[in-house]
Amino acid sequence: MTALKISAIALNPTLFLTGVQNRIYTFLAHLREESRQVMLSRLMSVVTIHHDASESLLSVIQTISEKHYCCVLICDYDKPTGIITERDIPRLFAKHGLKEGVAAGDVMGRDPVCVSMATPLLLKR
Repeated sequence: MTALKISAIALNPTLFLTGVQNRIYTFLAHLREESRQVMLSRLMSVVTIHHDASESLLSVIQTISEKHYCCVLICDYDKPTGIITERDIPRLFAKHGLKEGVAAGDVMGRDPVCVSMATPLLLKR
C-alpha cells in the first residue's frame, strides 16, 4: 500500500471495511443518529379526559383505575392547573385515607408542564 492509502485508512477506518461491513456500519451510524432524537408522540399518549379541581379525589382515582391511565389532568376552564398520577395514590391514601370530601384540587401536583406531541426528546450519547 502506498503511504497515501495507509494515511487515508488511519483517518477513516471505514475505508478498510468490505462492502457488506460498510453498509452495516453506515446503518448503525444512521440508527445512532436517529435514536438521539425521539418524538414524544412515540413515548406518550394524548390526554383524552380531564377533571375539575372541585371533583372528588375518589372520582379521579376511579377514572385512573377504570381507564388504566397513569395520570389525570386537573383543569380549570380547560387550562391544566394540576396533575394526579398513579404514583400519588399510595401517598394520598396514607395522608388522607381516601375519604369523601377531599377535592382533587386540594391534593394535586400543581402547574404541570405540558408540551406538544411533536416535541423532540433529545437524548445524549
